[in-house]
Amino acid sequence: MFKIVSLRKLDEPDLELMLSWRNHPIVRAGMFSQGVIELHQHKAWFRRESQKKDSAWFLFVDMNEKPAGVVYFTEMDRIANHAFWGFYAAPDAPQGTGTQMGVEALDYIFNEEQFHKINAEVLESNARSYKFHRKLGFRTEGTFCDHYFGSGGYESVTRFALLAREWPAHRKELFRFLKTFSGRE
Repeated sequence: MFKIVSLRKLDEPDLELMLSWRNHPIVRAGMFSQGVIELHQHKAWFRRESQKKDSAWFLFVDMNEKPAGVVYFTEMDRIANHAFWGFYAAPDAPQGTGTQMGVEALDYIFNEEQFHKINAEVLESNARSYKFHRKLGFRTEGTFCDHYFGSGGYESVTRFALLAREWPAHRKELFRFLKTFSGRE
């Protein structure tokens, strides 16, 4: 097996690049907090987030060692071994980056951290994220009707989940795609 990409802990020097992606209109549109974030706010957020024991933030680096996205785990319960996850690719990242990032992140959380379950919450307007979670093998656990209030009014939120025991079968199928996509053996 070859390593397609890598994750490394997010650090202070990564913040400006991360913020440029996070503030991009395409990325903001899929987030629960859709306003533009100022650098001083972002740095204060990072200081707070860095102190938390129940979250982990990573910079996703592609095959060419180019930063290409952010992956994070929050509400990490190390007794029940479940967490929430989120991610976003750089707006200019090549097609397939999200899938690579998802595989790497799920391998990490299930294999290295030994988590049992990963949860996600997706806004109903974020069709790309909905489709992406399905592609990775997540199943719908429920819908929270009119759960989020944003600039467009009330919006429902779908809760997704993936169990560690389900991941290997989905990973195998995705790995075939990634092998074809990357052209590497």
